[in-house]
Amino acid sequence: MVARSRAIDIRDQSAVGGGNHTVLADNLTLNAQSEIHASLSLGDAARVLTLRGLAHVSLTGNKLDNYVTASSGNDRIDALAGNDQLFGAAGNDSLDGGTGNDKLYGGEGDDWLLGGDGDDQLFGDMGSDYLRGGAGKDQATGGAGADVFEFVKGEGTFTIRDAVVGEDVIVLTGFAGLTDAATLHTQAIVQEFADFTRLTLGGEVLNLHGVTAADLTDKLFDFA
Repeated sequence: MVARSRAIDIRDQSAVGGGNHTVLADNLTLNAQSEIHASLSLGDAARVLTLRGLAHVSLTGNKLDNYVTASSGNDRIDALAGNDQLFGAAGNDSLDGGTGNDKLYGGEGDDWLLGGDGDDQLFGDMGSDYLRGGAGKDQATGGAGADVFEFVKGEGTFTIRDAVVGEDVIVLTGFAGLTDAATLHTQAIVQEFADFTRLTLGGEVLNLHGVTAADLTDKLFDFA
């Protein structure tokens, strides 16, 4: 898909057909006139893409620092490399930052956010979202709704800004011997500071803002 102008209006599904299309133009807006499904990839020079009105988009990024705003549908964006910014807008979106220091914004809906390798920032916003930082020093804010944060052994440091006991759940994955909050207190080094609590498990660090040591119960954690 090549564009000389800064915007393309797509009237119906026949305009995109099936298969995958490569977006070659930078700073492009795609405006759909009806409920359209599309599979897109960003070409080597494409960096900024805005999607409007599409029902569902599956988008693959490139090695550049992509800035992608999804449509109101249920979209899937895999940014690949680069320091990317992905905006899910409305819908139940799936955002994968890939490698690089990325910022992911779920927007409205029940979204799935994975930072990937690098120091990432995740923002779930409205809805019941899933947030996983991936490898690196990552930060996550779930926003409104019952959110799930996953912290996986081997992924470094994960800072959760707004975990709510009794509403949100933190899943600890891959930590041998952790089966409940009691074993967590036994195996983790717990440090309570003025506005957050730090858990150190071997080489992994979990920072929980707004959470006290007394909050580290089975109401907050799940163990996988």
